[in-house]
Formats: sequence, structure tokens, C-alpha cells
Amino acid sequence: MTKKEFYKSEDMKKIRTNITTSAIIGYVCVLISLFSAVKSENYSAFIDLAIVLITSLLIHLIQSRVASIILLVYSIINLIYSIVVLHMPSGYLIVIAGIYATIYTFIFHKAWKDYRKSSASYSDSEDGTFD
Repeated sequence: MTKKEFYKSEDMKKIRTNITTSAIIGYVCVLISLFSAVKSENYSAFIDLAIVLITSLLIHLIQSRVASIILLVYSIINLIYSIVVLHMPSGYLIVIAGIYATIYTFIFHKAWKDYRKSSASYSDSEDGTFD
């Protein structure tokens, strides 16, 4: 079974749902921020939006652990910055998405590693049973 087939398997439904939900939260936040940036003519916000969009896409499409960590760290930095500068929290939804994405991408990759390890043990045995 390939990694893509493993990800789409019924056993990975909870993990797949949480990873997809994290990415969708990222997409929604990008759309909301996009409308806000265009309305206020703050075109420098497009850099921020691009970072969140790209990391959300990588989390959704390839279950990237690196992208989930980048999203989490970037969102925490933005949250701290908004608290210090604006004296109110903003962007906490992205932090939640980053936390869930990080947790579930790591769980998925551990499950994939365990699957590969168990299938290698299965194919190496003489009688077709596990060690």
C-alpha cells in the first residue's frame, strides 16, 4: 500500500478529518483576512496570507509536518505581536489550526512508519506471519 492509499484508508479517518479540518480553518482565515486586507487597502498583508495559505495547502495535500510546525510558530508569533502592539489577541484561530495540524501530522507519520515497519516484518518472515 502506498502512503496515499494508507492515508485514504478507513483506519486513518480520524487523522484525515483532523488534518483536513486544520487546513480548512487556515483557508477560511485566509479568505476572511483577504477581504479585510482588500477593503482596508493593506496590500502588505498578502505576504502573511501567502504564508498561511501555502502552509495550509502543504498540510492538506501532503500532510507536511514541517509546514504544520511553520504554521504553528508563525501563528504564535503573530498572536504575541498583536497582543503587544494592539493590546488584544488576534489570529488565535490559526494557532488552534497549527496545534491540531502539528499533532495529527505527527500521528499520521508515526502510523505510516509503524505500518511500513510491520509490513516489512511480514514480508521478511518465511511463513507469512509477524515476528
